[in-house]
Amino acid sequence: MAGFFDKVVAGFDKGVTSVSTNSKNFVEKAKMNTAIQEAQRDKINLFKNLGELVYNLYISGVAEIEQCNGIYKEITALNEKIEECQKQIANLEMKKTADEPIATSGAVCPNCGAAIDDDAKFCAGCGMNLETECESDPESGSE
Repeated sequence: MAGFFDKVVAGFDKGVTSVSTNSKNFVEKAKMNTAIQEAQRDKINLFKNLGELVYNLYISGVAEIEQCNGIYKEITALNEKIEECQKQIANLEMKKTADEPIATSGAVCPNCGAAIDDDAKFCAGCGMNLETECESDPESGSE
């Protein structure tokens, strides 16, 4: 009977050793995969920096690499598109500000001066909670 238990213990020890070895291998593989991913990310950043450097040299007139002319033109077109979109956003923001009603009489938002309805709970101009403001405003007559 002792021989049977010795075999069971030996088999158990072999299984534990196998699991331990596999776990160590798994952890080492995970570390190596993480190192590979970090190196690839660093490489992509270096390529990005290299490309930006070459483009800036082209813009300054120092670099003229014939194979890059198509890419230079595409980047320049994208820069122009970005500038145009930024201008349109600025125009929309200016138009929005100009379109907000400024009250000359009646109820006025204490935050932005926009005209507000008597039953409004929030200002349409700035979104301020008018109920909270009116409750704490001694001039509103409600305490």
